[in-house]
Amino acid sequence: MIEGRCPLCRASRERMHNHGFAGLSPALVVGLLLVLLLLSLVAEHLVGA
Repeated sequence: MIEGRCPLCRASRERMHNHGFAGLSPALVVGLLLVLLLLSLVAEHLVGA
């Protein structure tokens, strides 16, 4: 089935799909965000205690 987009749009979409955010895979970005969230929660707990 032929995709109904111009070649430039398809190329941009493929590039974003392959590289994700800033050249990192989407799963890696999500993992980094989760780690930062956990670290902030731990720091807040330690400071508040």
